[in-house]
Amino acid sequence: MVVGADFASNLRLQVGDHLSVYSASEIKKMKEAYDRKEYETILPADYEVRGIFDVGYFDYDAHYVITSLDNAQDLYDLDDSVHGLFVTLDDPYQAAALKAQLEKQFGVDYIVSTWTEQNSAILGALVVEKGMMFYIMFFIVIVASFGITCTLITFVILKTREIGIMKAVGASNFQVMSIFVIQSVVISILGVAVGLVLGLFALHVRNDFLHLMNRMMGFNLFPPSIYGFGELPALINPVDIAIICGGSLVICLAAAILPARHASKMKPVEALRYE
Repeated sequence: MVVGADFASNLRLQVGDHLSVYSASEIKKMKEAYDRKEYETILPADYEVRGIFDVGYFDYDAHYVITSLDNAQDLYDLDDSVHGLFVTLDDPYQAAALKAQLEKQFGVDYIVSTWTEQNSAILGALVVEKGMMFYIMFFIVIVASFGITCTLITFVILKTREIGIMKAVGASNFQVMSIFVIQSVVISILGVAVGLVLGLFALHVRNDFLHLMNRMMGFNLFPPSIYGFGELPALINPVDIAIICGGSLVICLAAAILPARHASKMKPVEALRYE
């Protein structure tokens, strides 16, 4: 028998140890005999632990064991039958199409389910979590954009005299407004670029940082029993990156419109009155 890493850890199993296993049918038989006051004992099957596997998914590592087909059939009195079959695909997103094909071929006597149906609860939770994180990050960017607005407002006040001189020598409203918008564009592009680099770096070292925090805190901040994974998984999606960077850039540019428009509407006389 080959057992999962968490399964072996819970039972303190090592390679070479022996494990006694009862099947559900054997336990049912002993219970029925006990209810009839017939104290019948069935000896469990004895297995030797030949290996320990770790696939990185808690559900498999903690609850699954692997043995030969003959041993499994003997354990469950299946003769030449099996409980079910797994089909592995090169492209997991073709599971629905294959399900339809198998159902058409086998008929109603067999039940075919895909990995998305078997994990619908956790996948649904992940979709909700991703949506919530999108809105949270969206509002964080909006709050950060107010920093650009405040910076430009302060800059406009400090440069009141210069704005008045520019308007006095013939600068148009559009030209004055363009100066502050370009300044906002530079700040926004630099901020988005730095944020992108830091974000990708954080993804690269995420698990190293997680292990460091686990050692410092003395407990697991990302318990596999809750989240299903021993480490933080990540998938870098270019579409998501484009949406995040593009949306952040648009929000930052929108935050610069108000102070830039205020500067462009400033009259030379009012700007130079107290200078």
